Amino acid sequence: MKPLTFCSVDGCIREHRALGYCNKHYKAWERTGSPFGLFALGFEQSVGQCSVAGCSRELVGLGYCRPHYKKFRRYGDPLAKAPKKPPQSCEVVGCENPSLAKGWCQMHYARMRIYNAFELPARQPKFGPLCQASTCQKPAHSRGLCHMHYRRLWGHGMLELPIPLPHLPAPCQAQDCQEPAVGKGLCQLHYNRQRRQLLSQDRPVRMPKSGRKATRVNGRHRKRAQVIMEQILGRPLESHEIVHHTDENPSNDAPENLEVMTQSDHARLHNLKRHAHLGNTDTHQRCPACHVSKPREEFRGQSRCIPCQLAYQREWYAKHGRKKA
Repeated sequence: MKPLTFCSVDGCIREHRALGYCNKHYKAWERTGSPFGLFALGFEQSVGQCSVAGCSRELVGLGYCRPHYKKFRRYGDPLAKAPKKPPQSCEVVGCENPSLAKGWCQMHYARMRIYNAFELPARQPKFGPLCQASTCQKPAHSRGLCHMHYRRLWGHGMLELPIPLPHLPAPCQAQDCQEPAVGKGLCQLHYNRQRRQLLSQDRPVRMPKSGRKATRVNGRHRKRAQVIMEQILGRPLESHEIVHHTDENPSNDAPENLEVMTQSDHARLHNLKRHAHLGNTDTHQRCPACHVSKPREEFRGQSRCIPCQLAYQREWYAKHGRKKA
């Protein structure tokens, strides 16, 4: 057994650590060069600033602050700068990435920690064996085939789809035309020509619900009564003119049954006939409230007569909580 030794400093009974000093005096010697610390060198304990010009940090050892003291201990000069190490590349052949640890870059270092190899291991299928089709690395789904090849075998009876033949449209049926057909066996040019010819023909179309017969003139859809009247007058109708059927039969387009009227006269004519059916005349009007035919002076331009109108107003004001002004 090694004998127990003590610190060589007088008055210190601590156990020896290194160079004949205990742990306390060894740290003081390592920091200041003397086992008695800064007091032996003439410095006050932790008082003052760093002796380097322009540095105001607190004193730590040998008249320097902590950063300058470390530089002095390592390089012998408190103002020395750490030498820059030249960048080194990864030691793996073919890798030019900068080294991170143990001479390897970050990628190869991580691979060595996880897989203990520089190359990744081959991926294993997650769902059992791979597809039996050539050049297919997908997992097998059914009957040793992946989902895609199994669907092809089930639908087409083969693993590889046949190459589809290009679709060649039929040629145009027009004489000396080899362009592809687009509609009704004709190419775009001949189809448009045929369509314009059909639109320009003066042919009747189906009768509307109103009973008026229509026709096409120069590709426009027009009423037959208007076309007949323009032929009788020898001029086109004005914008304010309208063709009236005398017997009020819109399908009877005989020339003697047609009459040209303005829109205002036509509306007035039909209004008089409608009011005559309700009991209205040029001098009398039938009130819709009391159902009595009275002179038009008692209506003052309103739909109800004066007594009925006043009764309606009183009822309305009473319902809405307002009084007549």
